[in-house]
Amino acid sequence: MNIEKIIDDFINKNIINDIINKNILIQLLKDKKLKIYVGIDPTNDKFHIGHLALYSTIMKFLDIGAHLVVLVGGFTGQIGDPSFSNKERPVLDPLVVEKNTEILIRKLKNLFRKYQNITFVNNQEWLNKLSLKDFLKYVTCISANRLMKMEHVKSRLEGEVHISFAELSYSLLQGIDFLYLFKEKSVNCQFGAKDQLINILMGIKMIKHFHQSDDIVGIGIPLLTKKNGEKFSKSNEDGVIWGDGTTNIFQFWQFFRNIDDELLVNFLNIFTNLKDTTTVMKSDESINNYKIILADYITNLVYGHTNLIEELKIKEDILLIDLLVKLKFLSSKSNAKKALLNGSIKINNNKIKENIIINKQYFEGVEKILLTYGKFKSIQIINKF
Repeated sequence: MNIEKIIDDFINKNIINDIINKNILIQLLKDKKLKIYVGIDPTNDKFHIGHLALYSTIMKFLDIGAHLVVLVGGFTGQIGDPSFSNKERPVLDPLVVEKNTEILIRKLKNLFRKYQNITFVNNQEWLNKLSLKDFLKYVTCISANRLMKMEHVKSRLEGEVHISFAELSYSLLQGIDFLYLFKEKSVNCQFGAKDQLINILMGIKMIKHFHQSDDIVGIGIPLLTKKNGEKFSKSNEDGVIWGDGTTNIFQFWQFFRNIDDELLVNFLNIFTNLKDTTTVMKSDESINNYKIILADYITNLVYGHTNLIEELKIKEDILLIDLLVKLKFLSSKSNAKKALLNGSIKINNNKIKENIIINKQYFEGVEKILLTYGKFKSIQIINKF
């Protein structure tokens, strides 16, 4: 295995775009000693495809021998990362953070199900015990000037927008996380999106200062963006939330099947293990075929299969409007009624414009019916009367 060639390939394909201490990274991989840490704050219980890009990239490193420590920020999540936020983030209820943590860990264990070399930790374990004296000791090596020059801090100050000391301390606490994991878990690499690079550097500086070690690596990946340059996020409907029922498997597959042509090669490089993507754009047929490959690959990764039509067994009478809301096809009965009236609801490809009752008689002669809403929501209703 030519590690240098693999890393250069990741860089050339824009899978990763920032490496702090590249030569050390290569040597740690050769020695099978690379131990990556990636953090996630449980500010809510959802993931979007920007997260999936990060985890897919990490999997490429796990495939060549790295180990992974996933840090869920039970402590820092109560503060929230101020990066790319133009207003102060509210302090979250610890019970909400705890619930989100449980859900996120369950989802990540499912996503990384084929890998054995993974450990989960929660920074509450050590940050809850951190004294003010120790906090001040650890941050002595960090320049306040540097904190003030961070883009999200600078923009808030210039706009005279309030930024709390709690938010300012977020990067420092993340640095302390890296310092702790280096000492207690032998972690030597932090992974994050490009907007996390400044936080990664905090930890590297602390480790160098307190442990006189240079064998530390930081890796940044590009932010996943749409063709207009806007990044995918949980707040955007087209960010495709996955793993919580917000997006069903059919919607999920369709999202990747229908991505813009301009994004295809980048998505294939990030989300799949295809070695050569140079011929992807040679024809319309090739583009369509590779979009299906992409959609199948990612759907199988997240859901464990590519059976696109989900099923629901029913054994009691139910009004169609109530069923549409129950399935989360629509958010309210009034919206479901509008969808019926405008012809967006179909059963077995026939438009339904009335609030019919789905009952035993409706299934006469058939075992199942196909209910669809628009282009992206579809489910098989199974007769269990």
